Amino acid sequence: MIFKECSERDTAEINNWYEQCKEADQPYVLCLNRTKLSKVEWDFITLSHAKEQSLLASGEQEVMDKLQDIYRRYGNQNSKFYGSAGVGYMDNLLHGDATEAANEVALILRAAANSSTTE
Repeated sequence: MIFKECSERDTAEINNWYEQCKEADQPYVLCLNRTKLSKVEWDFITLSHAKEQSLLASGEQEVMDKLQDIYRRYGNQNSKFYGSAGVGYMDNLLHGDATEAANEVALILRAAANSSTTE
């Protein structure tokens, strides 16, 4: 699993996902559902130092451009985007759009984090 989808109130599931990401040395990406809307969060806090450096060295601006492109495709007039390549969120997305966005965010961050560590 490359991201976790759950209720934003389910702290046990959120904490469990953090531990799983840390153990797997993968980016921490969440799709947090509320009654009508969702929030996609990402953070590289769970990455080893080597993968964190790889993410930062792999072209932070390129990663950021891809994240903003995802936001433009899935956001709406009430959505918000905040962050950087390493940490951020997209808020007030429709549930289905948030799930798709979270998957794409996770794929981009995972590829960036692994770009130099496998060479």
